[in-house]
Amino acid sequence: MAAVRINDKWGFIDQSGNVVISPQFEQAHDFHETLAGVKINDQWGFVNQNGEIVIAPQFNIDSNFGNDFSEGLAAVKTNDEWVFVEQSGNYLITTNYEQAKDV
Repeated sequence: MAAVRINDKWGFIDQSGNVVISPQFEQAHDFHETLAGVKINDQWGFVNQNGEIVIAPQFNIDSNFGNDFSEGLAAVKTNDEWVFVEQSGNYLITTNYEQAKDV
């Protein structure tokens, strides 16, 4: 699926161009490892391919940096600290880094 913007909200379409998750997000990233980062009320969280929120919006990050899963982890920022979160929502690695990104 791919993230698309329709009438100032983001949703997702399938390969045929059909809307499969209705536009409802402030911003959205494409799916990586079955989850996509979405922004709701100025906070980032993650949805699954059914559009269900699996990690509640709670992260503050630049939409162009971090926020995608790679090898089971995503770099996200909570308060002023970058952490790596698992797809279950558990924090795996907490850091004191100024910046972090997924590879």
